Amino acid sequence: MKDAILAFCTGELYWEFGRFAPHIIWKKLKQYKGKDVTFIVLTKPENFDMYGNHANILVPFRVNNTLYKPNCFRLDNMTVDEYLSIIDVFKKQFNDRYNILEVVYPNIVGKNYVNRKQYSEEQKNYSYSPRISNAEIVNKYLDKKPVVILAPRYRDGFKRNWSYWTELYNLISSNKTLIEKYNFVICGKKSEYISDEQNRFLDINNFEQTQNTSLIGLTMECMKKSILTIGSQSAIPNISLLFGVHALEWGHQKHLHTVTYNIRKTKVTFLDDPKYTISPNIVYNEIIKILK
Repeated sequence: MKDAILAFCTGELYWEFGRFAPHIIWKKLKQYKGKDVTFIVLTKPENFDMYGNHANILVPFRVNNTLYKPNCFRLDNMTVDEYLSIIDVFKKQFNDRYNILEVVYPNIVGKNYVNRKQYSEEQKNYSYSPRISNAEIVNKYLDKKPVVILAPRYRDGFKRNWSYWTELYNLISSNKTLIEKYNFVICGKKSEYISDEQNRFLDINNFEQTQNTSLIGLTMECMKKSILTIGSQSAIPNISLLFGVHALEWGHQKHLHTVTYNIRKTKVTFLDDPKYTISPNIVYNEIIKILK
């Protein structure tokens, strides 16, 4: 019977992307290097490419987004018993076919769900490998110009929204030199970002999607071609830092987003903006300064 590692994670995007998935990649590339071990991951389909080619089997975990809201390593309104029951069913699904060496999942008991240090840096690897279809699709849309990523995160009722994205889009699009020199790509999840109503930039949500791609997979492939990511403090600028891509961020937690999350010590330009009211002209001027 073949050996297998089972992995399960649900919760906030960056908590899985930057904290759990790198631990599973480390297990594949370091702990079990050279061994015939099948890696089976249970996660939301939109997160498949966090593991990508490092996973042998990807199992979809369907979430009722109305009932369950992501919060750090857990889903609010999901009890610990429900959580453990999902893991038990997951294990039973593969018990007859594999010798299960480990079932790896975050501890969400008590306050553990907010413990971002459950997995040490010594046991993480950030060598993400999205499924090949993501790169094939991105290459259809992007030419050889360097990419600048716009990350306009905006959630209804969210206190950390920045309301000036349209104004920033106007400033960027009015600069013909910028438009001719760079591919500007808007990245974000539908219903959680501000698109450009005039369609002056590439929008990742308009890229072709297949069963073997995901929004995060397409975003990662754009990151590989990017020289700058722009956005208020949020998951995509943090992901940018993991890819070694300079981030221009603004918000109220400078040390957290320039040091704590910046594992690779990537260059960051951070603008203090505790109320998320910074002028789009200030952001635009910083963009010009960086790109020069």
